[in-house]
Amino acid sequence: MRAIDRTIYPRLSANPTRRELIVEFTPTPEEADWINRRFTKSLPHRLTFAVMFKVFQRLGYFPAWSEIPVPVIAHVRASLKLRRELKPAVVDPNTTWLR
Repeated sequence: MRAIDRTIYPRLSANPTRRELIVEFTPTPEEADWINRRFTKSLPHRLTFAVMFKVFQRLGYFPAWSEIPVPVIAHVRASLKLRRELKPAVVDPNTTWLR
């Protein structure tokens, strides 16, 4: 683990390793089932929720969407077996998720 990962305010690596993506950002089968069945029928919203859910688990807070590295979004999308072309439903990239 890098020093920034061990601080009181952890941040996401701009270039996470494959191992980091698998260990930290792959939804468990139970999480994927919950996200797919109960959260929303809108695929863009489902992707947005899943990414923020996994990032919150890792950091303990909701970062601005612009702080989430593209590889994390791509990994969560692939883990949920969603199309590569699917874009997250983000209205305002400066929006925080605790408003």
